Amino acid sequence: MAPTKHDIIVEVIYNLCKDYKPYKKVYADHISQDYRCISILTELSKRKPLKPYPYYPDLWCKYKKDNRISVFEVWDNQTKGACAEDILFSALTPNISDLCIVCIQEYQYDLAKELTEVALNSLYNDEGDLLLDPKDRDRVFIASVPEICLKNYSKLKKYLYKRLEFDK
Repeated sequence: MAPTKHDIIVEVIYNLCKDYKPYKKVYADHISQDYRCISILTELSKRKPLKPYPYYPDLWCKYKKDNRISVFEVWDNQTKGACAEDILFSALTPNISDLCIVCIQEYQYDLAKELTEVALNSLYNDEGDLLLDPKDRDRVFIASVPEICLKNYSKLKKYLYKRLEFDK
């Protein structure tokens, strides 16, 4: 079976992350043998204690210096609800540093911008602090992949390298 566009993009990002010096570990669904979920804590109700909830992003990476995390999501045929879920779960991720969303369908780019804007301005923790700090807007990367890049692995890698700022 031929790999899907989603799988190809995940593989390209996985290779970019492996080569990125600040990362100590890269976890990629269906690629890395030791893939594991991110455990986010959720409170079910006031009477029930915090409980770990598994979040399975397409890829996620740990930085060498500290416990910061970069989350990568690749959107292809997700519903609007599934896209919103990705944003919400990434916002709940402890020590999140970067959120990178790669859209295969052109219309998803505007949806990603809209949903991240909502998350940056509207999601609060129990202490009243925003889950994603609006000053961290420069740590949210959204890329819409042009069709021409999907047909050429090296063009796709070069495009994502720049759009997801692996050059910084």
